[in-house]
Amino acid sequence: MSGLTVEHDGMVVVKDVENSVLNSLNSQSANDNNGSITIQVNPKFKFFLAPSFVIAEIREGSPAAIIGLKKGDEILKINRRPAYKFKLFEIISLFSSEEGKVISMEISRNGVKSKVKFTLKKVI
Repeated sequence: MSGLTVEHDGMVVVKDVENSVLNSLNSQSANDNNGSITIQVNPKFKFFLAPSFVIAEIREGSPAAIIGLKKGDEILKINRRPAYKFKLFEIISLFSSEEGKVISMEISRNGVKSKVKFTLKKVI
């Protein structure tokens, strides 16, 4: 119903930020900081490999083609959720789920990110 064929296109490195609280509540004397509480945050970074998904084919006249999606566009997010959190069969199922369902996506084309939105529609 979307007009898209999506395929797995290797792996990408994902950087995830975790904030851990060190000395969660460090209370000093009232003379040192006017009675305020200091919270020290130390950012931690977690790197991992995640699947990358791209548009392999697009049907002419389909909802996705009408909004300008093209073969080779990398799918970054689907309905505000990172694409790597989906399995390929889940993406395929979502793109063919129910007529009238709105799909929002963030894509990357030649390194330029953009957001698109289309509505699933039956072909026949």
